[in-house]
Amino acid sequence: RFPLITLAEPDKQAVLAGHPGQNFARKALVVVRQRRIVYEGVVDLAAGKLERWDAVPNVQPAISLDELTDAQKITIADPEWRAAMQRRGYVSIDPAKLFCAPLPAGSSGDPSEQGRRLVRVTCFDAAGTKNVWSRPIEGLLAIVDLDEKKVIRVVETGAVSVSRETHAFQGASTISAVPLMTALKNAHAALEDGVVRWRQWSFHYRLDRRGGLIVSLLRYRDGDRDRLVLYRGSLGELFVPYMDPDPNWAFRAWFDVGENDFGFMASPLKPAIDCPAGAAFLDAVLADSRGEARLGKSVICLFERDTGAPLWRHAEGATASIAGQPAAELVLRTIESLGNYDYIIDWVLTETGMVRIEVGATGIVMVKGVATRSMTDSSAAKDTQSGTLVAPNLVAVNHDHFLSFRLDLDIDGAQNTLGPDTGRRRAGGSSIRMWPTLSASIRDTNCGSGIRRRRCCPPTIRRNTAPVFRARRSGSPPTIPPSFMRPAPTRTRAKAATGCRPMRRGTGRWTTPISCYGRRSAFTTCRAPRTGR
Repeated sequence: RFPLITLAEPDKQAVLAGHPGQNFARKALVVVRQRRIVYEGVVDLAAGKLERWDAVPNVQPAISLDELTDAQKITIADPEWRAAMQRRGYVSIDPAKLFCAPLPAGSSGDPSEQGRRLVRVTCFDAAGTKNVWSRPIEGLLAIVDLDEKKVIRVVETGAVSVSRETHAFQGASTISAVPLMTALKNAHAALEDGVVRWRQWSFHYRLDRRGGLIVSLLRYRDGDRDRLVLYRGSLGELFVPYMDPDPNWAFRAWFDVGENDFGFMASPLKPAIDCPAGAAFLDAVLADSRGEARLGKSVICLFERDTGAPLWRHAEGATASIAGQPAAELVLRTIESLGNYDYIIDWVLTETGMVRIEVGATGIVMVKGVATRSMTDSSAAKDTQSGTLVAPNLVAVNHDHFLSFRLDLDIDGAQNTLGPDTGRRRAGGSSIRMWPTLSASIRDTNCGSGIRRRRCCPPTIRRNTAPVFRARRSGSPPTIPPSFMRPAPTRTRAKAATGCRPMRRGTGRWTTPISCYGRRSAFTTCRAPRTGR
């Protein structure tokens, strides 16, 4: 199987020195797992030869859809698991009425699990409902070894009443999309060979199997000059830790990009639901785990939207006149559906030269089956210790979302840097200090100080002495109750994925430095934990 086949990105300097129509070497980065060994290689597609092939020890690649299907079948066929289901009243096991979700195994701290390719399978009663996440069969977990193709352990912590409500949701709209060329015209945009042009902006886009939507060579037309703003940008990792010490939940701390092939989960977008009816809907081709091309229909949308505010305006009392111009934005969107969650990733461009990445989350909350039906029940206090009762017998467990973005910002060239912006200056001038090295730039987030960052272009490029930058306020680190702090292995993995680290043992507070791993830079904003979301 091929856990990953994607573009081996060309040399940055060669790309920047290139010109339209120039042919670049087409190479693919390939990750293969064979006989429990992971290999990484680079293939020259034009020459038809293998350039590099290396074994990578002590790692696990992303879980493929084929492996998820195998885990479901292995679980349902296991005698010990079937016996546990029978004790819960499921005398005959009908796979059509069950939904079993293989979940990344996480870090349990059990030495016997180290180095094994495991998933933990929890199941739901799906009889009579399309909302398969609404009826968890709580207190039962199967640990599946994907290499040995067997259940190595069944974890039982006691039977819990299964919700009998359907918790149904409405069906999708049937509105059709407008023709692509009409949609592009409506958005005042042009699309050619993967390059989008809109007003003063131009950029290249592609969908990556791992990281999802990638925007590159983002430029702004300033007079007669195209000014480079961003060489490459994408989601780096999405860390989702749940905060319940129950053995059936404590392992749930997922890395949705690296473990689950975030981009491969991009779902088809529906007109008038996911994007405006007049949006341009774009396809993408990705390689699946068998090495074959898979076409994703309408997995990206592009549209212009009116902000409802003026780009500029002025009312002149002397002449009793008002002049102005409405503001518009261009939005490039994907929606990745990973299990119960749907993540909306928007790249937004404005006419004022601003770039925003907006992230939204929707879908179905991950719920835990409990005995409590009402908050007046005697069991309510214990059952809702780690979440919120959202329906009879269902608690939405507290958790968080940490997103790290890989942003290679080349504002007017690669020789830009990063520095603090205190926002407090004396009258008559200002002194701007930049961080000369990466290590000097690492800071712990302090909510009280209101730290801001500014990225500055090279002084030789500026038209005047004022630096070009975008100030950004640091995010608020979440305060996690000490009893829900993740196990040490999970904290280590989270640090590598998000750049977050504990400030002091026992305080339950996380901080957000700027992190850099190899050529990947990530700015992470940590937010307060969500209750049941």
